[in-house]
Amino acid sequence: MDVIKMQSEACSKQDLKRFCGVDRETWAEPGTPVMYQGAQMLLVLQGKGCVRINGRLYEVQPDTFISILPWDIMQVVSLEVPIQCHRLRYRFLVVTNFIKNHYNLDNRDADFLDAMEQHPVSRCTGTALQTIRRIFEDLEMELGLDSMPSNVPAAPMQSVLVAAKLAELFVILHRQLLSRGTDDALPLPAGQPEEQDTKSEIFRYIATHLSERLTLGRLSAELDLPEEEIRNHIYSTVGLSLSDLLNEMRIVTSVNYLLYSDLTLEELADVLGFADASHLSKVFEARLGDKITQYRRTYTTVNQLGKIRLGRQGVDMVAYAYRLSHEPLTVRQMADHFGVTVEKVNQTFLYQVEKNFPVFLNTVRIKKACALLAMTDKSVLDIAMEVGFSSIKTFNRQFLRLMGSTPSAFRKNISACPDVK
Repeated sequence: MDVIKMQSEACSKQDLKRFCGVDRETWAEPGTPVMYQGAQMLLVLQGKGCVRINGRLYEVQPDTFISILPWDIMQVVSLEVPIQCHRLRYRFLVVTNFIKNHYNLDNRDADFLDAMEQHPVSRCTGTALQTIRRIFEDLEMELGLDSMPSNVPAAPMQSVLVAAKLAELFVILHRQLLSRGTDDALPLPAGQPEEQDTKSEIFRYIATHLSERLTLGRLSAELDLPEEEIRNHIYSTVGLSLSDLLNEMRIVTSVNYLLYSDLTLEELADVLGFADASHLSKVFEARLGDKITQYRRTYTTVNQLGKIRLGRQGVDMVAYAYRLSHEPLTVRQMADHFGVTVEKVNQTFLYQVEKNFPVFLNTVRIKKACALLAMTDKSVLDIAMEVGFSSIKTFNRQFLRLMGSTPSAFRKNISACPDVK
């Protein structure tokens, strides 16, 4: 079975702690598809050819800009002239959180993800092209090329300077993508079905709903594809079951929380969709070869040396809501506590955990209720009140919606609390 190669989420082979790394890349011949666990930006310097991103074809030539998001699949399909390009790898959540929380002083929305999804390939021209070229060159000077390791220590305040240049790059790119009104994709070759593009949505949907309880049945209903077809596509594409793929994606996402929140491992497991802290720790160590507690200590030290705290308000909101979920917490109270608008609270939760605040709060409460139903003999009413619901009617309705049964039926049929994410 020929499965798609997965490229590591690490930004640098020389320093796994970096949130950004740069290099030069050459495509000398067509290649096989690659799934990118981390985000990348590519600026083509010379050459000409055709690439496929998530099943769609795009022409590539000098001054073409390519945006690869986490879990995108790209393949170099054909080359008229070998392609050389700048390459920038970065941690998408870390960098975009930082820009939104520290540089966005007028508090305007900046939906980078939506613009990049719609236009993964675009042509750069004029002043925008000159600025993008200059930023890539500045980053190369500051960080060095990943393929040419150096023993020179990082310059003072390097992370601040790099973050500022990334913010400028994102703004320039965002403006350019928003101005585009047409699809850059090329027509599919004669005889090639459009089915591949439809199936590519499987990975995008999973990546954006990691905090939820995902099953083949859920994916089938949401994507209007047969369960067997989804199962076969995932396995034939990456050689993993749905469960293993979810673990892989959740571990990559966990890095952001390890870096920029003080959630305990038990709380982190809940937020990310793992069964418990032990499950998270085992999967993390098997995946990265390092104990999760040691990994967090290492990154915390590096973050302090960098003299900055990348935007953590979002993960702080998630942690705050999780820890006070048993109280009559409202979105207005959240907004007042963090000094933001109600709209900002919901936008932040959608960005962090793919749920608005009320849905996230109810999901946490139901998960805690599952544990109490499975491990105690407390009444359903007492449990409803303990986890934060104000009425048994609301509790029963939310429980039925998330778990597919009533609390009483759940207690009779369950032997251990499942993962409700």
